[in-house]
Amino acid sequence: MTVFPQIAQSVAQARAMVAGGRGDERSSFNDLNIRGSFTVNTTATIYLSFFDPTGPANMLDSTSRLRVPLLWVAGTGDHSQPGPAYAFSHAPPNPLNRYVAVSADHLGTPTAAREAVLAWLGELR
Repeated sequence: MTVFPQIAQSVAQARAMVAGGRGDERSSFNDLNIRGSFTVNTTATIYLSFFDPTGPANMLDSTSRLRVPLLWVAGTGDHSQPGPAYAFSHAPPNPLNRYVAVSADHLGTPTAAREAVLAWLGELR
């Protein structure tokens, strides 16, 4: 998996800081989401936890290692959600896995997902 060009320099900076023993030091890094590019001030370790392609936020890797049921809620207006074939389908089979689409954009998905989350949690009992 490659790093997006907009954040490549910041990922390299954060990696160098961690390698130099300064992972807990704060700095400014480029961030990228559905609203475009901006800067954040955080530690190199935290930054890499989101943007290192081999880090914990790599959904393809993370979902394939799950040992528990997975609820994946995606907003139909969220352009960061390419559908269940992206990462959800990489999760190990579990009869309690659920992929739910709600009518919302990226920021509205958590609120729109409320009922689906509560229903799924009820299934886990």
